[in-house]
Amino acid sequence: MLIRQAVPEDNQALCRMELLAPQGSDIRITENRRNFFFKSSMFPDNELLVIENEKTGQLISVMAYAPMDFRIGGETVRAAYMFDWRTNPEAQRGIDRTMLRLWLTLQDHARAKGARFIFGHVKSDNNRAISIYDRVGTRTEGTRRFFTLPVFHKMPADLDVQIDTKINAIQDYHEMEQVFADHDMWPLMDNPALRQESYDKYLCAKISKGSTSCKIWDVSHEYDRIVMGVPRLYRTIRPLCNALGKIIALPKIPASGDSIKIWSLFDLVLPEGESPVPLLRTANNMALKAKVDYLVVSVDLAQGSHMLAAGRGALASLDFHLFISDLEGKQAVKSPTYYDIRYL
Repeated sequence: MLIRQAVPEDNQALCRMELLAPQGSDIRITENRRNFFFKSSMFPDNELLVIENEKTGQLISVMAYAPMDFRIGGETVRAAYMFDWRTNPEAQRGIDRTMLRLWLTLQDHARAKGARFIFGHVKSDNNRAISIYDRVGTRTEGTRRFFTLPVFHKMPADLDVQIDTKINAIQDYHEMEQVFADHDMWPLMDNPALRQESYDKYLCAKISKGSTSCKIWDVSHEYDRIVMGVPRLYRTIRPLCNALGKIIALPKIPASGDSIKIWSLFDLVLPEGESPVPLLRTANNMALKAKVDYLVVSVDLAQGSHMLAAGRGALASLDFHLFISDLEGKQAVKSPTYYDIRYL
């Protein structure tokens, strides 16, 4: 088996690997990417590693990482963000062993880049991945809950809400740096031009009202989200919802094979005592006009119970754990931690 850097010629095989690896337990969703490299391209320093069967040319596994500098406990610390760890379900055997080889290679490369630890996010229901992370000695440092909000009818508009569709990435970065000053894992500015390019490409709008705000991220033109499986309850009520949906507005209940469009809300600024409702209503109405099926908003569970109001009315929720693998001593990381939208 050969471990090497991925090249553009691998794109088709990597996209197929992603397509054949649906995620989730209740609602299983797969992503049909057009360009597997689009996520890694948002990080100025990144590496995409693959394991290839030298005899057959088949790709067995893939893993990406991006070394970054963070503010942690008031200090600058370098860490490696790990993502896009996938295995080829068409590979016949030895997948766990090859994944371990890839992980050990990642550790070596991350150390060479000066990283003190590796981190990433794992779905709380992804038992296989969690078992592998446990075996390689990772630890959990916080949990973020993602709420899926259905978009199906127009909501009352709030005239005081401001919508900005052209955002200066540098100015926004410094504003958010002040807002999230109490969060660990704040990423230091790496490449202003690349950050602005990502904003121009994926940021739909910033919604603000008074001291509250959030932003909308849309990467739906990079891949199709396809539903591969739904719970029995959904299969049972879907015909009824479809029939009633011709009379009254009802949430979309997906079926296997359906393609769904999602917008992600991020950088939710919600001081205690404020309501997220005006922001969410505005985002809902914008999404409805753009034929988006769902909004996804997330909160760090250490931020305070008032933040959970953003998930009220959610069709589903799923927790993601922040895992850390130390490379140089034990790095103290306190929740809440900042969630960079590029991780999504």
